[in-house]
Amino acid sequence: MMGIRRHAPWITLVALPVVILLPFLLSPSSPLLSRSTLGSDYLSLQLPNAQHFHEAWRSTGRFPLWQPAFFSGVPVAGNPSYLLTYPPYWMVLFLSPVLALNLLFAIHLAWAGIGTWWFARRALGFGPESAVLAGIAFALAPKVLAHVSGGQLGVVIALAWVPFALLGVWQAFDSGSWLWPWLTGAALGFMV
Repeated sequence: MMGIRRHAPWITLVALPVVILLPFLLSPSSPLLSRSTLGSDYLSLQLPNAQHFHEAWRSTGRFPLWQPAFFSGVPVAGNPSYLLTYPPYWMVLFLSPVLALNLLFAIHLAWAGIGTWWFARRALGFGPESAVLAGIAFALAPKVLAHVSGGQLGVVIALAWVPFALLGVWQAFDSGSWLWPWLTGAALGFMV
């Protein structure tokens, strides 16, 4: 009983985004789309890229360096909008692209909540329940969900790492340890 209670914040912060996105996670062919008529980066950018990476990996066993579907083709290497240098994105190589993208959104909503919970506990001195509410409030904030709805995976990834970067800066000044600036740099690196 004590183990469940001890892990309840983590379970809550992981379960909530999964439950919200469950219809999309249970149907690997159902892309996460908004009802907006403005369009979505999911369909115009993320899904074509993920499909290209998935097919190139399956046929050659290598990362693609060129995306021929846009204009007369564009380079992939060095282009941050392709997310190929972000290790969690590599799941698009092995899973169906739609399922992988939906999972990436769910994972990063949970990660944003966990990071905010940790920041609220360690840096701001929140109690456990208040920190969970802070994590939920950030992970499911209208700003974050608008980016999810717009299919802007890169922005959602960056937002998910913000609490970890803030915690690293806070702890670096508070503790004086050299470990925290390195962890802050890692969080900022994943945001790029």
